[in-house]
Amino acid sequence: MFMKLVYFQLVQRFFVATVSGSIMTELQNIINEPASIINILGESIPGQSSFFMSTITIQIGLTFTLELVRMVPLAQSLAHRLLAPQLTERERNSVWFGIRPLTQQYQFNYYQPAFLANSILIFVLIVVYAPVAPLLTFFGLAYFLIGE
Repeated sequence: MFMKLVYFQLVQRFFVATVSGSIMTELQNIINEPASIINILGESIPGQSSFFMSTITIQIGLTFTLELVRMVPLAQSLAHRLLAPQLTERERNSVWFGIRPLTQQYQFNYYQPAFLANSILIFVLIVVYAPVAPLLTFFGLAYFLIGE
C-alpha cells in the first residue's frame, strides 16, 4: 500500500504537475513550433519550481504546525468528553471507539505511510530541481530540519 502511495505521488504530484504546468505556460510556442517541443519543455520546466516551493511551504505549515498545536488530540478529547461515558475514572481515562482523552499520551507516528510518502516526494523534488532551481533546495532543507 505504501509503494502505491509513493508511486501515485511521484506520478501525479511530480510528473503530471511538472509536464502539464510546462505545457500550459508554453502552449502557444508548442503550437507554433511542434518540432522543438523537447527544447521548449526543457526551458520551461525550471519555472515550475515555484509551484513546488509553494507545495513544500504548505507541507511545512500544515503538517508540522498541526502537530505542534495538537489539533487532532484536542478534537479527539473534546469528542471523548462529549460522547463517551463518564461514569467512572476508568471510563473517563480509557479509549472509547478509538477516541482518546487528553490523559492518554498521543504520539506522532513519523512512520505513517502518508508522512513518509511526502518526505520521499520532497526528497525527489530536491534531487531533481537542485541543478536547475537551487532555491528549491532551501525549502526542502527547511522541511527536513523542521520535521526532525
